[in-house]
Amino acid sequence: MTQRETEDLVLPEADKAIEYPKVKDETPTTIVNIHHRPTGRNFSCATHSAGHICREIEHWLITIRSQDYTWEAAEAQLKTEAAEDMETAVDTTANVRLSKRKVIIRSDAAAPFVCIRKMIELCSRAKIYKIEVGAARPPAT
Repeated sequence: MTQRETEDLVLPEADKAIEYPKVKDETPTTIVNIHHRPTGRNFSCATHSAGHICREIEHWLITIRSQDYTWEAAEAQLKTEAAEDMETAVDTTANVRLSKRKVIIRSDAAAPFVCIRKMIELCSRAKIYKIEVGAARPPAT
């Protein structure tokens, strides 16, 4: 069975991003998507609905493996996934065993940077240090 790993997001453009050559990577990976909570029966956000940038961090959801999480629940999920793939040795700088797992953060372009920063903090608390942040290339001019 396959799971949808990525949400339909408009990624921020990064004209200074470095694209690395594609190399087969066997590192266990978790893709984290940050997107605004959709308007529904129990939720609405006038700011986001009007096309403005919503800065209410509680309005932003995290999706991991097609499952939506609050920030607190996302931290627990990251800790669970990190624990599945720990390094064999203790890191001499951090003086703890770190996770082998890599996290790729994909965030909607309208998400405030505090959401990305908070996700990096959650990864750190889960002992994940291999973190990538996704971005789109700007159109060629």
